[in-house]
Amino acid sequence: MYTHHSHQICALTSIALFALPILVHAQTPRDFAGLVGIFLEIISTLVVFIFTLTVLWIVWTGIKTWIISVGNDEEVKRGKKTFLAGFIALVIMSGIWGIIEILRYSFFGI
Repeated sequence: MYTHHSHQICALTSIALFALPILVHAQTPRDFAGLVGIFLEIISTLVVFIFTLTVLWIVWTGIKTWIISVGNDEEVKRGKKTFLAGFIALVIMSGIWGIIEILRYSFFGI
């Protein structure tokens, strides 16, 4: 059986494997702009990863509450709230990603 710790280990392993290409191709920054570029690249990669998880979560919530729990009004109502929260999170993440990209290209030209 899975325990709480095994889920944490699985999540950390997934994040580490996802970040591995960034760490392998990392270069030593020569100036502040290079350091900021590396930092922004890591954040951009994490944003894509979180985007993917959020979209999968929204899709699963839709399937679980609107298809599987079609007869249970309470589950459908709770699913709509969860779906709305996921959509709002996706919009907020899009805004953060946009701000990062604006900073990246306007201030640092990276």
